[in-house]
Amino acid sequence: MQNHGVDIIAISGLGGHAFGSFKEPGGEHIFQNLEDLGTSLHSDLRALISYGSFKPIVFIAHSLGGLIVKQFLISLSKSMNDVDQRLRSAIYGIAFFGVPHDGMDIRSLIPMAGDGPNRFLLESIGFNNSQILNIQQREFSDALGVNHEFEIISFYETRLSPTALRDNKSGKWTMSAEPAVLVSKASATHCRPWEDGPEHICAINRTHSEMVKFSQEDSEYEKVLGRIKSLTRRAIKTRRGM
Repeated sequence: MQNHGVDIIAISGLGGHAFGSFKEPGGEHIFQNLEDLGTSLHSDLRALISYGSFKPIVFIAHSLGGLIVKQFLISLSKSMNDVDQRLRSAIYGIAFFGVPHDGMDIRSLIPMAGDGPNRFLLESIGFNNSQILNIQQREFSDALGVNHEFEIISFYETRLSPTALRDNKSGKWTMSAEPAVLVSKASATHCRPWEDGPEHICAINRTHSEMVKFSQEDSEYEKVLGRIKSLTRRAIKTRRGM
């Protein structure tokens, strides 16, 4: 794989679940805020960087994974470290899949968080309490600046997802509430105002968890693949010779 032209880094929840990948296997602990998660990603990527030149980087991020990538880029923009600056220069773009930039319907996630310490993280990405997301979006915009050599493509879901309902008698949660679009088009595409055309915004006929799951003969797959290929070609052309 030494002759590849671009490094693609995918950040996604397990099975498309917004929290699944960030929970201890078989345990209760997950990181409790976006800053922790962004810092963890930053550390992991620095550890993978070899000395010398490296390839252009494109992120593919689903759901909460996209918020983590944003937090990582905010952290990276504030660093004066030489390795971090080289890493920042290598990053060309992101393909966001159902990322709740402006909040999401959190009813389907409540059973996992319960009333434990992770409830704060859950509430912070809900539609009704998006102050943290507003601050993150502002810092993310500042981190990128008016950089037209950095590109963002946003995909949004169009199908309804199951949501959770709590039984008043048993207190148990079941996925029996009215289905809903978990991340609205407005929230999923709430990035940079000049990236509002069809080349940067694309609908996927899937539920939130299924929007990154495709078969090779799937028309939605072809739609996504074409845009990812175009993004990587532009990344190689723009970041060539780094």
